Amino acid sequence: MANWVADFLERNPAMAVLPVVKRGRYGLHLRDGNQRMAFVTGQPMHYFDQNQREWRAIDTTLKELGNGEYGILGSSLRIAKDGAVSLREAAYSHQVTRVGVLAKSVFGGLEELPAGKVQGDRLVRESGPYRLESILTESGLREELHILEKPPNLAGAADDLLVLEASMPSGSFPNGWLEDHSRKGYRFPVGQAWDADFNQVAVKRWVAQTGNAQQVYSGVPLGWLDQARYPVVIDPDFSGDSGDGQIEGGNTNYALARTTPSSHSTSGIVVNTGQSASGGVFLVYRGFFKFNTATIGGSATILQVNLQLTFSLVVSDPAFNVDVVRCDWSGQDPLTSANRTAAYNSVISSVKDATIANTGSATTNTPYLSPGLDTDYVDPNGATYYATRSSRDYSSVPPNYSERVLIHTREASTVAYRPLLIVVYDPGPTARFVVPAPGIGLYDTRIKLRACARRTALKTKVRND
Repeated sequence: MANWVADFLERNPAMAVLPVVKRGRYGLHLRDGNQRMAFVTGQPMHYFDQNQREWRAIDTTLKELGNGEYGILGSSLRIAKDGAVSLREAAYSHQVTRVGVLAKSVFGGLEELPAGKVQGDRLVRESGPYRLESILTESGLREELHILEKPPNLAGAADDLLVLEASMPSGSFPNGWLEDHSRKGYRFPVGQAWDADFNQVAVKRWVAQTGNAQQVYSGVPLGWLDQARYPVVIDPDFSGDSGDGQIEGGNTNYALARTTPSSHSTSGIVVNTGQSASGGVFLVYRGFFKFNTATIGGSATILQVNLQLTFSLVVSDPAFNVDVVRCDWSGQDPLTSANRTAAYNSVISSVKDATIANTGSATTNTPYLSPGLDTDYVDPNGATYYATRSSRDYSSVPPNYSERVLIHTREASTVAYRPLLIVVYDPGPTARFVVPAPGIGLYDTRIKLRACARRTALKTKVRND
């Protein structure tokens, strides 16, 4: 389902009967007596309807808007069947036209991408082994190039790139290699590519001027593709929000891998947490998550907090704990190459809040709900930041092979897999605390909302233990 709110209420009938008392861009608040339950996601779930003057659930199913364009309510992004994308308020447009090879800044075309077909929440364009899926998300655009099988006659040097070619107006980006970039409130982060085993590599981007237009080439090295297991997905995209990401440290020296990041990502559908070792190189992964909790309000007394995460891959050799850390990386939001070292190292220095799962018994695509987290840490007037780390990484135990999990991010196409913060609170100092009705639970009654002793004074928010 392409509607987070509708999907959540359908999966949780006990929640669907409770009155909605508040909506926000990132939150849905339900009432049980005087008690409130806030369900907060990293990806927007509502948009504000200016005509009706109310918040409405976002549905990302593409709708025909006339003039051959498609879009979703609450977004000014538009897309046509030929792949032309426009963003009205930022005066931005581009059109992906071909797949090819970029060798020493010279492009050679392999496949022209034809007009596409609308399939639910995406426009699909296919040619040969290539399928381009353009998806308007709640916060931006995803353009995923799915390479279904190893392309035939893919010749070139190992560091040549297989790329998507996108045409856009002159001056859209600076010419040359393009790292993280922002334009009028929208972020164009470094993309990610991954193969069938979820081995990842950062997408490289080259911008070149051609006459009165610019061409942006986004892709991955042929040498990486040669070793990949297909299908492969290449994902350059842009977004108006920052929500989650990963930072990776890689080095032949384990101590340096733990303290010196080598890459980061804020656009993938998964983030890594854990460690691995291959070919004499140690890799250490740490995950980052952000939730906009401002709709709770400063007069609230927070009674219980739980974080839900879902794994898309579990490699347990050996098993380790996936720990949730009270890591305030707001000073590095959004994550960039310039600030990632501070964020990466803060994960180890920050306080562990809870273990969400042990990989020895963890399974994929199963939501895991943390034990109760620190209620004083949540910021009811702003954003609340967490990180994930491996217990073996924290204890500085080098890996022998691969010991990691991939966690679905806010970009997950299956909305039930997206990270979710659940906050139970009393909305104000004069509100009467009500014990939850029997049988009211979350996620197939795997937990019950605890009755908590009423606080007589508002708690002082403590950001660091």
